[in-house]
Amino acid sequence: MKFAFIYAMPGYEEPVISVLETQKATFIAMSVDIENKEEAAVAAKRLVDEYQVDMIELCGGLADAHIVSKVKSAISNTVPVGAVTYGPESRRPLVDLLNL
Repeated sequence: MKFAFIYAMPGYEEPVISVLETQKATFIAMSVDIENKEEAAVAAKRLVDEYQVDMIELCGGLADAHIVSKVKSAISNTVPVGAVTYGPESRRPLVDLLNL
């Protein structure tokens, strides 16, 4: 079983990829630049094609409907795609933290 997590980080122009493995599962995390969130679609395609992941989860910074739709289209809905969401009480602190 291979799980992937795509996260948005400020200042990363090139993807940073981390792979953690156990006997039962592999977890692959890949960064995209927060200033270019649409790169999540490219990252998802790479994760499916090169790493053969079984599912993808997007960080809260990528959880808007437009980005989720682009990711699903990029991989032709071949694996489940989910997104982390935050409650309303967390939105203002996240906006402040990420300077959005």
